[in-house]
Amino acid sequence: MRLALPEHMQPALDGLPSDIEVVWYADGSDCPRAVVGAEVLWLNMWRTAEIEEALRAGDQLRWVSYHGVGVDSFPLDLFRERGLQLTNGRGLQAAPIAEYVVMAVLAAAKGLPALLQAQARAEWLTRPPDAKDLAGSSALVVGYGHIGQAVASRLRAFDVAVTGIRRHGSAGDPDVIGPDAWRARLVDFDWIVLSAPLTNQTRHLIGQTELAAMRPGAWIFNVARGSIIDHAALEAALRGQQIGGAYLDLTDPEPLPAESPLWHMPNVIITPHSSSTSPGGRPRTAELFLDNLARYRDGRPLRNLVDLVAGY
Repeated sequence: MRLALPEHMQPALDGLPSDIEVVWYADGSDCPRAVVGAEVLWLNMWRTAEIEEALRAGDQLRWVSYHGVGVDSFPLDLFRERGLQLTNGRGLQAAPIAEYVVMAVLAAAKGLPALLQAQARAEWLTRPPDAKDLAGSSALVVGYGHIGQAVASRLRAFDVAVTGIRRHGSAGDPDVIGPDAWRARLVDFDWIVLSAPLTNQTRHLIGQTELAAMRPGAWIFNVARGSIIDHAALEAALRGQQIGGAYLDLTDPEPLPAESPLWHMPNVIITPHSSSTSPGGRPRTAELFLDNLARYRDGRPLRNLVDLVAGY
């Protein structure tokens, strides 16, 4: 069996079986060379054109492993056409992303952006910014998978009442609702956390109507995909003080252009798609791949199979 694997993962994959052949590749431009004749590909890129080139070069491919979560840029029709199995890294970065969300919620609640802006001006504020208590506040988590549940468990430790949204809801859990019930309840929440996958159904899920329905002073936090929010509507809502503020780890477009007004809004926190950063990310990713490789060789079901129709 031949595998095409990214060379930056070589130090973490010392547990590879000795009876397999590995071809290491450097980047997306090098991948088509490595994948010829390979049965398994660890995909280390996300650009559509590079993925298509790799898949077309991989004439023997059967399973493609991807360490990220979102596959909205993937040519899923080509995966279906080729009959390929695609797995992703669902759950691997849930903890660090959830910690970023909690950091941002605390910053929003305690007025940290205004305090940091005053520090940059070397100004000792005579009156601190308004602050909220997390205890007794409420959060809506849009997308209640691994990341959403990790966010919820951490916010509940601060006595925040959390409601999650799942695709099919949950009849036995009053804190989980279906995808048709949340818009009417937006006014009930202080914090709106977006952790849903990007699909045709979730693109611009948050627009002018949803922002107008939010509670005045509420914040929105995006650790999903930038285009889940209509950025023009978001800018207008922030400028008009319809909502309290926004934390954006992802933007549309990305990187966020320097001329975007969002950079300079006092009630916006922007991080550069960095919420998944974790020193434990590489070993966790390697462990998942090695476990799935053993499953693949034994003919057992793979972990984190992507639904090529639903898109996640």
